[in-house]
Amino acid sequence: HSEGSWILGCVARMGWLNRMTQFKEKAGKDKEKASVGLYIYPILMASDILLYDATHVPVGDDQKQHLELCRDIAQKFNNEYKCPDFLRPPEPLIQKHFQE
Repeated sequence: HSEGSWILGCVARMGWLNRMTQFKEKAGKDKEKASVGLYIYPILMASDILLYDATHVPVGDDQKQHLELCRDIAQKFNNEYKCPDFLRPPEPLIQKHFQE
């Protein structure tokens, strides 16, 4: 996971991470004091998802943005290295109602 995260981190863009609302919420007003781990956590999450070649990922509404980032990273990797099917951009699986 960590090696995959490093590779994907070399493809991901700072602007993509800067738009992550969950980082903004957790970092608060002084983002300079937030940890790098918190900032790049979505890349680690993308590595975890892409490593297993998942087609669909169950996520809550609060995690949908992370999955969108995962899809962007996969597509950027595939385009940059000219291997269109190497990483599969997964689809979100959001269940609205749960059975008890």
